[in-house]
Amino acid sequence: METENPQPPERRPPFDKAIAEHVKETFKEILTKFPEVRSLAASVDYYGTLNDAQVNSGVWIGDEGNVTRADALFGSLMQALKLVELMFSRSMNLAAQLRDRVTVLASEIKNKNEELKRLNDEIAAKKASQAG
Repeated sequence: METENPQPPERRPPFDKAIAEHVKETFKEILTKFPEVRSLAASVDYYGTLNDAQVNSGVWIGDEGNVTRADALFGSLMQALKLVELMFSRSMNLAAQLRDRVTVLASEIKNKNEELKRLNDEIAAKKASQAG
């Protein structure tokens, strides 16, 4: 009777490395298809506490591999700053919306607390008149 040698299970790379490789391959296709593009960068935002873990936070490659030329470094940096500006703008808009909502809710809470106090006083007065 012949025994089979079981094959070891296929080892997958850690998920963050798999994500980075997938992004790199996609970026390479873009760099090949669009010669106007000098470099590409993407950040990876994870759910939960993974953003604080020791995982890949993003990918940044250029038409020559790693971005090391001064023009590409500063070009990427300027584009990243434009993106950060957009992110801050959206964050500030959200903060303003949340502030407005909190202001409305605080007013509603104050009104409800005043109504609750009035009702408690009314209940106490009725109990006192029934007892007396």
